[in-house]
Amino acid sequence: MTLLTFISQRKTEKSGSLKVTLAGMRNDKGTVLVGLYKTEDGFPFNAVKAFKGAKAEIKDGNAEVDFEDVPSGVFAIAALHDEDNNMQMARKPNGLPNEEYGFSNDAKATFGPPTFDKASFEHTGDQVISIKMKI
Repeated sequence: MTLLTFISQRKTEKSGSLKVTLAGMRNDKGTVLVGLYKTEDGFPFNAVKAFKGAKAEIKDGNAEVDFEDVPSGVFAIAALHDEDNNMQMARKPNGLPNEEYGFSNDAKATFGPPTFDKASFEHTGDQVISIKMKI
């Protein structure tokens, strides 16, 4: 690769902000945990493997987080309304979620979480993603 090729590739790599708005939480208890994933590895449960993570306060059932310097590419988002602030999803005795969750593209969790592909979107610069939380 020549220096000119390297420089021109670097100039085409854009980064921008990514704002995530989260709506529909049943109360303002706890916080919302948001993971931004660049690959299917770890999505959606392993926050350690997320490209970036954030935590937000809830007001009137809504929250938002801002991720800065997100490069162009394909990403997926997983969010959890962590009502009890224990950093994990609370479950009912039958194993179903007892705290609200959501995914980019409002991807459905049918008999388990959606795949990375169903929740993925193309990030090309400053962008807003809206997620409706559900239980």
